[in-house]
Amino acid sequence: MNYIDYPHLTVWIGCGASILPAGDSNAFDDYLSSLEWGSDGGLSEKYKFLENNLSDFESDGLFDSIAAVKWLDGSKVGRDSHIVFWYVRGQPGLICDKEFAIKNVDVAYWKAPGKRFMFGATFVEGKFKLSFDDFLIYSGADKISALA
Repeated sequence: MNYIDYPHLTVWIGCGASILPAGDSNAFDDYLSSLEWGSDGGLSEKYKFLENNLSDFESDGLFDSIAAVKWLDGSKVGRDSHIVFWYVRGQPGLICDKEFAIKNVDVAYWKAPGKRFMFGATFVEGKFKLSFDDFLIYSGADKISALA
């Protein structure tokens, strides 16, 4: 079963989320494999990240998506209009509007525990231009890191 086939995500597709083809998913996996990784399993120190906790954007139980998007706009993904939720090689991902995506990171990865990656995309001339260099890392708990 593909992650995007879970009912909580098929609703998103019915409401306008786009599907990242598995071939593009494989290309992103190849991109990640090409990066410099440290012996601890993390990325090399040459990559600089902006870090935050998703809970820092909550106030009185409400998520402040304006503040979250403003934070994202200070990173490389800020130049993109959409965020791609990537799951694993060989499976499709989901492309969502940036504001919707940042509000729903935890839901997107509900059935996909552990460290997860996202990247930017922009709709240009009828198709998505994928921006692998504009990526984010979600810890699977609360921490989100955006490539600066």
